[in-house]
Amino acid sequence: MDSRINAGGAPDPEPVGNDFNEAEAEAGQLLNGSKSPEQGASSPTPDGEGPPTADPGAKQKIPFLTVLWEFLKFNLGGLFVSAIEYGVYSLLLFLGVYYQISYATGNLVKIVLQFIVNQSVVFKKKGTGDVAADRKKVLIRIVRSLIVSAFMLVFKSVFLIWFIVEVLRVPENPAYFVSLVIETPLSFCLGKFFTFKD
Repeated sequence: MDSRINAGGAPDPEPVGNDFNEAEAEAGQLLNGSKSPEQGASSPTPDGEGPPTADPGAKQKIPFLTVLWEFLKFNLGGLFVSAIEYGVYSLLLFLGVYYQISYATGNLVKIVLQFIVNQSVVFKKKGTGDVAADRKKVLIRIVRSLIVSAFMLVFKSVFLIWFIVEVLRVPENPAYFVSLVIETPLSFCLGKFFTFKD
């Protein structure tokens, strides 16, 4: 028998005090800013275990425009650094130094300047305030940069410039500019996804 039927035979009214108090408390939270409307309106998942959450292990996609802007800055900085490299290369050729040695020497100068430009301008790697952690990150980037630079130095000086001059029969001076067509996008990818990747 229903316990809400009173002595006169009529059912007791539904209790509304608790519902009213809960609604009043929620309205107060909304007014005070301690609870957002989205929190109150969140819908549960089909299994009834609450609203869906983002997968913390999901990889974040790199915006295309961000990569494009970094590539533009990389090229602008590269033009400045390459101008200095070409000056060293041309000077050594003028002095009678063998073209492969001239190219390698100019590239060594470029390595140092390119690292500074990439870290401070292109990829904008700033300190976190933790001196020890920042030094460790810079040291790791320097080691990675040396690895990439050693690879690029051997690839360009031993193979690429030789292939352009000896096989494609491009004159020594213009051969430098032909090598940039291959060197530039390769260097950018190695810098972004290896050297300066935290």
